[in-house]
Amino acid sequence: MTTTPAVTFEIERYSRVDRTLRLLAASTGESLSDSLVGELVEAEPERLRQEPYPPELPGQRYERTGVLAYSWEQSKVGTGEWEIINAATQRGREYAEYVVGEPEDQADIHRGRWWTGREKLIEHFERYGPGAIEESLARRYEQEMARGF
Repeated sequence: MTTTPAVTFEIERYSRVDRTLRLLAASTGESLSDSLVGELVEAEPERLRQEPYPPELPGQRYERTGVLAYSWEQSKVGTGEWEIINAATQRGREYAEYVVGEPEDQADIHRGRWWTGREKLIEHFERYGPGAIEESLARRYEQEMARGF
């Protein structure tokens, strides 16, 4: 069973890293890029929950429940890899792919009206990514300096 939209993010290590950052990474006992991006990914389900639904169609009878918005989850699947998944179900059937999946997977009634999960992930990472990573780096650096790094 496919749970779309599932998105896996891959982070590649940089070949040139400042000495201070290498020492900081070594002191935390984990991959620094993994940790920094992980903080960004952890916040993403909440951002997706806050995305507004498009306006209702004229004469729409279906009452929106909010299940789709509250079904966003993230999980780490490996070093530098996360999944952000929406597995909203109604009457035992997953339906997120028909609403916020890739355009070719969206139901005709939703295509072009609803945003896709991928569009929002890209938008959010472009908007929040640089600042979140800078803040996290600065916070970690200050913590390590306070410890006598």
